[in-house]
Amino acid sequence: MEELRAAAKVHYRDNAVFKRAVQTINDRIEFSFEDRVNYETFVTLIEESSRRCTSKALFRQLDRGEKGHLDRDDVRILYYLMDTRGDCSCCGDILRSVYYTCLPCFDNCKSPNNPTFNVCIACYRDKAFKHPQHKVFVDNYELLLKRRFQQLNWEELRQSAVQGAATGLLFGAIKEGFNEREAIADGLTETFGELLNQAPEAGVSELSGFDPSSGLVQEASSEAGNGVLDAFGDFIVSMFN
Repeated sequence: MEELRAAAKVHYRDNAVFKRAVQTINDRIEFSFEDRVNYETFVTLIEESSRRCTSKALFRQLDRGEKGHLDRDDVRILYYLMDTRGDCSCCGDILRSVYYTCLPCFDNCKSPNNPTFNVCIACYRDKAFKHPQHKVFVDNYELLLKRRFQQLNWEELRQSAVQGAATGLLFGAIKEGFNEREAIADGLTETFGELLNQAPEAGVSELSGFDPSSGLVQEASSEAGNGVLDAFGDFIVSMFN
């Protein structure tokens, strides 16, 4: 409980919304309950928050020094727990430290209509709960580790997919570049061939030394292919930056 007290102080210090809520509760306790919260008042405050954690065991743990009532520091811890913890799905006690959660229910929890199923260590140890639809339970610390590694795997798969797609685009671009070069060369060859056939005798002698497969044709085809590859190269770089 001392560790929870320290965590509650930090939460109170760093969370402005929580701080205002606790101050409002303290003002009410001072006005309505003479600055003391006995067990009956404790139950009232819990039920007003629509929670089920009204066990006397929790009240006694919060009551530092066994005063028989909760002071402001005790109440701050109570509301810290309600702000950051759920209740046991079996006994209704608040989940204060280690608890067990149903892994399939957790993974399928995509809205408030699909709640998780969590049980405190006592209920899990005694097998006091009923949850026949699933059998896979992990404690809250193991859950964090499992889902952390799963997230890492998802990220690796995503990166692999992006790289694979980029590689495919690159090879496609290279192939397209060569195809475009060949198409340009074929087109220019055909064009200059027609010119040779249709030119007058004076023009034939001027064009007869021209080789359609070299020179201007190769330069044009090279420029076309390189333009396609340069564009895809820029695209690949932008994907990984």
